[in-house]
Amino acid sequence: MSALPVAYKTTLAALRRHGCESWGLHFDKFVKKEHNGKGDQLKSVQESYEAKPSHKAVQNAISRRLSLFNALKDEYGDAICLLYFRNTSRLILQMARSSILENTGMSFEPITGMPMVNGTALKGAVSTWAIWEANGDNVFKLTTDQDGKEVADINGNRAEIDAELAGIFGDNSGVGDNACAGNVVFYGLFPLDVPKLGIDILTPHPHSKGDRGPNPNHFLAIEPGTLWLCPLRLMRKADSTILDRTEKLIADCLTTTGLGAKTAAGYGRFERISEPTEIVRKWQVMYRETQASVAQQAEENKRALAEQEKMARLEATEAGMARYAAMADQEFVTFVNRYQHEEGMVQWPGTLQEQYDLFSYCTGDGQARCTGKKQKKAIKNLTAKFGGRQND
Repeated sequence: MSALPVAYKTTLAALRRHGCESWGLHFDKFVKKEHNGKGDQLKSVQESYEAKPSHKAVQNAISRRLSLFNALKDEYGDAICLLYFRNTSRLILQMARSSILENTGMSFEPITGMPMVNGTALKGAVSTWAIWEANGDNVFKLTTDQDGKEVADINGNRAEIDAELAGIFGDNSGVGDNACAGNVVFYGLFPLDVPKLGIDILTPHPHSKGDRGPNPNHFLAIEPGTLWLCPLRLMRKADSTILDRTEKLIADCLTTTGLGAKTAAGYGRFERISEPTEIVRKWQVMYRETQASVAQQAEENKRALAEQEKMARLEATEAGMARYAAMADQEFVTFVNRYQHEEGMVQWPGTLQEQYDLFSYCTGDGQARCTGKKQKKAIKNLTAKFGGRQND
């Protein structure tokens, strides 16, 4: 028996005192042994998932992922296809996934805890569906293999049964130079709102008197009603029509056979959402607002940089400083007082050159005329703007 890590007891004590804010880490590593059975253990995982820190982390992950795919859509246009689905039955993802609890299953991002369907899982399910569809009635026919066993008479060579499938998923014939990757990238399925996590149960019964009695097995499942984004990308300047075919294959697969574990029992079914729902529109509006804010900030930064470059070339003019020297004391004080508020709060008068001339005069020959509290505040603001440009 291997020794426990040095920090194991310290870590476990801290977790018992403060809890674990990452529901995924809780699920994978720190389910408490003292819980009475797998059902109670998964209940603690469910509570961790629904707690505020995990819920917020999943929400933030969803927002970032949607921003990414909206940005890709803006960048690549028609080469990016965004499909929307809703699961109409419970969804079981990666039930056999390695965990300290056996056969509980859940697919999620390890860092953020966002439930998701990996691109490889989606591509594999849709590829299988496409092979079945292309084989037609042969799917239900049996043939004898080289060992004399009866097997389904299915041709899995995509290039032979449908050349377009080889273009979508890749050529799997394995013949010479024909092998190639597919022209469509499957990113997977990503939730548009935080999925509700449920606990399901399966109870195998004994086949004979010698077997053990019924053994209930609890596992995690995503409840019906979650809206999912399915992004696709066309690669290598391929014919855009294969995106239309891919879209149909995905829709047929998810609505007919479903995705994930126990699809034969009705799990993992989806419906296609053709028009953006309120949730989709909300995320789109948030993305557009974010993009507008980023563009506005970039424009402000550009103007600030241009002003800095202009300031770097400034030199005080004798005519400008003579103008302020010629003002009567009361007129000069009133004029300077207009700069006592920071530039971001009010619009300062004069051009950039005129402001710099005033700054040069007030910190030079006119310094004795700026003794009041308001004038000192004005000089402080002007110095904050032009201090690095003061003449020696």
